[in-house]
Amino acid sequence: MSYLLPTWEIAIKDKEYFRHAIIEAMLTRAESLRIGESRSELLVRELSPVDLRLESWVIPKQEPKTTTTWINQQTDYNKVIGFYKVVQLSENPGIVEINIHFTKNSIYQHQLGQLYGLIPLLRKIKEVGQLELLQVQYGLENLRMEGWFSEPYVILPSQLIRIDVATGSKGTDGDSLVFVGFVVEPII
Repeated sequence: MSYLLPTWEIAIKDKEYFRHAIIEAMLTRAESLRIGESRSELLVRELSPVDLRLESWVIPKQEPKTTTTWINQQTDYNKVIGFYKVVQLSENPGIVEINIHFTKNSIYQHQLGQLYGLIPLLRKIKEVGQLELLQVQYGLENLRMEGWFSEPYVILPSQLIRIDVATGSKGTDGDSLVFVGFVVEPII
């Protein structure tokens, strides 16, 4: 079962290891599925909204205290998709939970509220210089609203994925959630 870790709880060296580990796992999976004859025929690139059949990472407008399906797509037949973190780009976020579904029996709930603990501090920082000073003085290099999944999600070719988003006491109007990860596909 995967859970969400705020970025400030993960050491920088562990983040690098995590990125390399998910790429390795995806390449191994793509090879076993015969997406390419060998690794030299496989391309690893960053995940984009188009890979999940989205136009952008912006969530459609949503009323308070509702849950809506944001992504409900079958992946391409020749791609392995993996994501290892989610980044909230909204200044005043309304999304409080995401639910990731792969099958009827596999639903993973992730509370995003813990990522928002720094919002009051960020609102008080008006100048970039102040933020840089805080980062250096207090070791806050990871002062971002991003969460790392304790176990990355790997989506196989032609697999159905559904992601629901739930709002809190306020709705959304332009919230952006970015799933960070990779795609492994044949070199064309």
